[in-house]
Amino acid sequence: MKSKYKGLLAILILITMVSILIVGCSSSKSSSSSEDKVSVSIPDNNSGLSENSVAGTNGDTQKNDAKAVNESKDALVNSLEGQGKIIRKGIIDMETISFDNTVKQILSKTASMGAYVQSSNISGNSIAAKVNPGEESRRGEFILRIPKTKFDSFISDIGSLGSITNQKISSEDVTTAYFDTQAHLKSLNIQEERLLTLLKKTGELKDIIVLEKELSDVRYEIESLTGSLKKWDNLIDYCTLNIQISEVHKIKETSVSYGHKISNGFTSSLKTLADFGKGFIVIVFVVLPYAVVLSILFIIGRYVYIHIKKKR
Repeated sequence: MKSKYKGLLAILILITMVSILIVGCSSSKSSSSSEDKVSVSIPDNNSGLSENSVAGTNGDTQKNDAKAVNESKDALVNSLEGQGKIIRKGIIDMETISFDNTVKQILSKTASMGAYVQSSNISGNSIAAKVNPGEESRRGEFILRIPKTKFDSFISDIGSLGSITNQKISSEDVTTAYFDTQAHLKSLNIQEERLLTLLKKTGELKDIIVLEKELSDVRYEIESLTGSLKKWDNLIDYCTLNIQISEVHKIKETSVSYGHKISNGFTSSLKTLADFGKGFIVIVFVVLPYAVVLSILFIIGRYVYIHIKKKR
């Protein structure tokens, strides 16, 4: 009986030692990987200064060079920020029982946010002034150009001015086309300079005619591409929002049907079940390596224990 307890004690000690070894290896591995990340992220700010000191420059020159290096890095960071060229547009349909006040509030907010009205149109008759019930109530359509940094907040603010019946926001990524056009324009500018240089050097009339024809074509394409870039810049910097306002006697309350409630509940349950399944799979894969190791150790320990027990 005493030998039996000794065998179990040996198995427990073996499992404990292996577990400590696994935890220690994993922690040392994570610490070493974090040290590698830190060492990679530290920039070498003294490379330019060491070269200048070898060349025998004084302390003021080194400071100027260091300042130039920092400014160039800042310029690089600034050039990389906001390079995504996204054109955003929005359409909002809304109902209001106070048409004049809603229009006034929208125009006031447009001016306060640095936006502007591209076009506006109001048609129909006021509900209060209508003589014939069949007359069309007032409708207003406004196309606004809003700075991209204030587009989302503008939409959020005007939601309280009436009942929004339809809202659609779309985005168009023109980054690739924009920078391709920019690169093509740069190439055409270089071509224009070369043609001007050749035009100054040549003296024959036929060469001048050919060069001027080429120069005219290049300049026409430069103007076209420059116009495209300016148009894109305007559409990117100022988002377009189309607002349509309808005057009504009473705001319609949107009621949710019984079938819609069932559909929403069923969809929500499926989403919750899917999230639980994903979490369970993650837990299984996290625990699996430890379970495999412990199972192997248990089998080995059991085999050793049985072998020792048979010998005794």
